[in-house]
Amino acid sequence: MKNILIIANGTIFLPEGGLFKAGGIQTYAKKLIELIQHEMGWRCTIIQQAPYEKTELYLGATINYVKIPGVLTRWGTESGITSYLLNKYICRHYKNLFDLIIYLGPSGEWPELLQPCICIQHGIYDDIPNNNKITFRLKRLIKNLLVNKEYTTFKNANQVVCVDTNFINSYRLKFPWRNTSHLNYIPNFTELASHNFIDSKWSSDCFPEKIIVCFPRRFEAFRGVLLTIDAWKAIYERHPNVEFIFLGWGTYEREVNELCKQIPRTYCYHTNHNKAQEIISQAHIVLIPSLGSEGTSLSCIEAMGRGSLVIATNVGGLGNIIIPNYNGLFINPTVDELIASLEYTLENYEIAKKMVSNAYNVALVSFSEHRWKEKMGKVILNVINSGSHKK
Repeated sequence: MKNILIIANGTIFLPEGGLFKAGGIQTYAKKLIELIQHEMGWRCTIIQQAPYEKTELYLGATINYVKIPGVLTRWGTESGITSYLLNKYICRHYKNLFDLIIYLGPSGEWPELLQPCICIQHGIYDDIPNNNKITFRLKRLIKNLLVNKEYTTFKNANQVVCVDTNFINSYRLKFPWRNTSHLNYIPNFTELASHNFIDSKWSSDCFPEKIIVCFPRRFEAFRGVLLTIDAWKAIYERHPNVEFIFLGWGTYEREVNELCKQIPRTYCYHTNHNKAQEIISQAHIVLIPSLGSEGTSLSCIEAMGRGSLVIATNVGGLGNIIIPNYNGLFINPTVDELIASLEYTLENYEIAKKMVSNAYNVALVSFSEHRWKEKMGKVILNVINSGSHKK
């Protein structure tokens, strides 16, 4: 039996509570454990920084919560410093103990990679807009240092799994002389609803009396929550049959909660992954209005696999998912275009219904969980069987 180590440099799990949040990285970690522990039949260990030391089982895998003294004081407050220190700790205590190491998150903070290893790259994160030239230049300088470190780190990995082609193209642009054969495009995935469910959801000749629009994203500016708030404010009076659901958490929770108090038919839920998927399944329209730092969004793919019409912005890896006007609407990240696309969808039921059908078929062929497991399993086996250690 092989021993696999997964290193999480963020808060993925909580002791006795399962997943920390219903986010993309948490879902990815859960599915990776299921693949390794249950389908491949290997032993899986996860290391995560935490405010205190603890070991427990989750889905049969062992989770080691590691305390970095004096740095991480509460859940969800990890940073580049804590990740750097966690890496030092792992290199001291876990070297040569595992058949494979999988680095789950951003690798700019990892000064050393244990071998053999696979790094997961979830999309570029240095493309977020900033209107202040001074702070933009300062932040870009800092981010460039991290990004360049990440590119260097990936050079030393046995294999890198990239969830979109945006990063692969960026890597080739920055380092055209480097070999990129170890960069594997394996997009994110979803469990698919049944054809019968999709058909029943869109069985009528027009929208139902109650239309549900959902924003299943963290409440952060770069995820488009402020665009969404402004768009909903602009159209809610014209569409009394529309309910709007904000599904997530984040910096702008107060603004979202205030909106729910001010505008009727506006709701906010903070829930676990399974409940979040139920809500997305009920939605007729799902918004993915990111401004930057986006891969192949799990929320976007989940919506396609559950019969929701997706309106997404032309950011990051979303172009790997959405074919404009075929399986969704693809717009610039502006309030005006978000409003226009919502109005267009609400006024064109048959067009929306056709795009939903196309989106489901695209998810079935390209973004199913079964296909992801096949591709990911193949990469894992290739590294294990090669037994190679990069210098």
